[in-house]
Amino acid sequence: MWKTVAKGNLAQWKAEFCAEGLRNGFTLGIDESKMHGHRWFKNYKSALEASAAVAKAIRKRVEVGKTLDLGVSSPELEAAVRARYHDGTACFPMSAVDKSIVSYAGEKRLASDHTRTGVNKATDMSSLSYSLETYKLIAAFLKSGYFMAVSDVDAAYTNLPLAPSIWRFFLSRFAPASSSSTYTPNHLYIHLFADFGTAGAPGTFKLFFEDVIMSMARSEEVVSVPTPIYVDDITFIDEMCSRGRR
Repeated sequence: MWKTVAKGNLAQWKAEFCAEGLRNGFTLGIDESKMHGHRWFKNYKSALEASAAVAKAIRKRVEVGKTLDLGVSSPELEAAVRARYHDGTACFPMSAVDKSIVSYAGEKRLASDHTRTGVNKATDMSSLSYSLETYKLIAAFLKSGYFMAVSDVDAAYTNLPLAPSIWRFFLSRFAPASSSSTYTPNHLYIHLFADFGTAGAPGTFKLFFEDVIMSMARSEEVVSVPTPIYVDDITFIDEMCSRGRR
């Protein structure tokens, strides 16, 4: 990364932003001073009706260390968490939507409602807002006889480690397994990595992936073709070498 900065192919402030986030966690622009009290909510109907898929998605996060399972969400555990973070906590409600990609059929994308908890309102977007010009960039190439292939970054935002100081705003509750014959109590979870639903995640990911990672790849000539990026979808564009051949 610093080699790319030295070459003049990456702004130093972006490299410093990325280095700080990877070392100590990203804050996603959340202003902790604006978060007060304990804001805990129940999950939405869409998540409860897809309990098996939601439990599977949560389990995948837990297995790779991106979320911690704190145990059964008993009154005692919840009280202990509130006491530990006496300045305030947030337990966000979850919803679930189908993944649009065919290869992920049957799986659900979890959406965390950080607007409901007030986290998004407490987010400073001054350095994280950006506009998407991807369609225009793609159109300019395709009008000239180019072809393209599209790939996505798997679970994009979950690659962003969170600063420990904001973990307390990433609590959630859900049953780890679903059974029609037995009752499974909710467990209390806490995210260590970002999720889908925070206002600052797209801008943070854009700086991390598009501005830093992809700049490194281009600088080292790992990527040598135009690659317009739409959030977490990478478009590789190149010219036809000959008729019927790429």
